[in-house]
Amino acid sequence: MTLRLRDIDTAPLTHVARLGSTNEEALAHARRGDAGPLWISADQQTQGRGRRGRSWVSPVGNLYVSLMFRTGAAPSALPQLAHVAAVALVQAIRATASPVSRLCIKWPNDVLVDKAKVAGILVEATMAPDRTQACVIGWGVNCSYHPEGLAYLTTDLSRVSGRAISAADLLQHLRPAMAEHLALWDEGRGFGEIRALWLADALPVDTPLTVRSDREQVEGRFQGIDGQGRLLLLGPHGPVTVEAGDVFLDERSAASVG
Repeated sequence: MTLRLRDIDTAPLTHVARLGSTNEEALAHARRGDAGPLWISADQQTQGRGRRGRSWVSPVGNLYVSLMFRTGAAPSALPQLAHVAAVALVQAIRATASPVSRLCIKWPNDVLVDKAKVAGILVEATMAPDRTQACVIGWGVNCSYHPEGLAYLTTDLSRVSGRAISAADLLQHLRPAMAEHLALWDEGRGFGEIRALWLADALPVDTPLTVRSDREQVEGRFQGIDGQGRLLLLGPHGPVTVEAGDVFLDERSAASVG
């Protein structure tokens, strides 16, 4: 069974007060044979996680939600779902928390206000019992609380908008935005349009970045993303294409972001 896009906005939503991880719960549904699509949200996560298995601080007051669906997209196109999810989230934030300004997307999966992280996105996939492919997209959005003392700046929507922003209100706008942009993506066939939307809200071109992976560290200036969604940098020795890694704004970015 492949994704029926018209069902994304109206797909069942299971909401619980406390859960280990919304992504893990959504993956468990897929592994049990649930065809989806379905949404799972929680007021609090006790085992929230980000990319590469990192812990995600998940207190009450923020949005923790995951979407599970089946897709016939090529495995090589699945990383593009992080771009789809980011574009949809930015649209939802603008609809919910206006007049938040200076929103931007940092590759591969963060949404910032100025230089401060306000949201992260985690895309995972698993094989269902019938051997079809199930995808899970998870969003963690700082609505009324943000952690401090991390290696990067953080903020929350209530703080930057000057008024209380609830997780429920944000989710109400995220669901139709995600349906709209998944339809536009069209299992990878429409990534060119998603890419254009993503670039419109990306960090400014030439923003200095550092990319760290298990094997290396690369420094360069942001040049955009390519037709597959990979990060493009201009390094000291010429163009660099990055497929995976953690991206950090360096000190030179202070004057170029915002």
